[in-house]
Amino acid sequence: MSAAGIWLGQAVTPDVPDIVTSFEFSDSNGFILGDAPFTADFQGGVTQTLGNAALYQSGVFSWHVNTAGASIDFATPGNTLSFFARTVTAGDNATIHVVDENGIEFSTTILSDAFQQITINRNPGAGESLIGSVAIAVASGEFVIDTFTLGFVSTASTDDIACVFAPNDEFVCVVNDDTSGDILGAANGTYQVSGNQVTAARCPSSTQRRMFTTSIS
Repeated sequence: MSAAGIWLGQAVTPDVPDIVTSFEFSDSNGFILGDAPFTADFQGGVTQTLGNAALYQSGVFSWHVNTAGASIDFATPGNTLSFFARTVTAGDNATIHVVDENGIEFSTTILSDAFQQITINRNPGAGESLIGSVAIAVASGEFVIDTFTLGFVSTASTDDIACVFAPNDEFVCVVNDDTSGDILGAANGTYQVSGNQVTAARCPSSTQRRMFTTSIS
């Protein structure tokens, strides 16, 4: 069976997943969640369980921060942020400062001794800056955060692919933006057919060669 001819299809780029945690692990040295460059770096505080259900919005762990304070830095700024926070006891004094990607504080919340949900949505299309970091200041006592979610601006796309497979075992592929029609990329190389499997290698540099295998039905 030959692969020669014109192949049309679509390339789907999935969205970057949200960073979601309920802190169901033990840590006292700081930790990073997510996959680079979409990460959240938690510094200060400890994740722990104290056996007090009132201190956990979900699960049996939460992130506890004392007067040393804490911070959460986002390697890639996000556009949505949600978490639950409270002080441990009445009279504790803690404040959460949310800072944008330019280092400008735009949200301040003073906590009480009952869980409250802090939710922030930023719209870069309307000229709003993205979320760059969170700083936690504890003047007295202790506070906890639980059920944390950070979301990023959508990177999902569906683009058109057109490939020409020639009888001489060479191919050319072009990727076009599905909306604007702009050319996003192109590749050429050689291919081999074995049964109903097509294996292709991009040229010319062997150090940049990419392989793919597909089936002819």
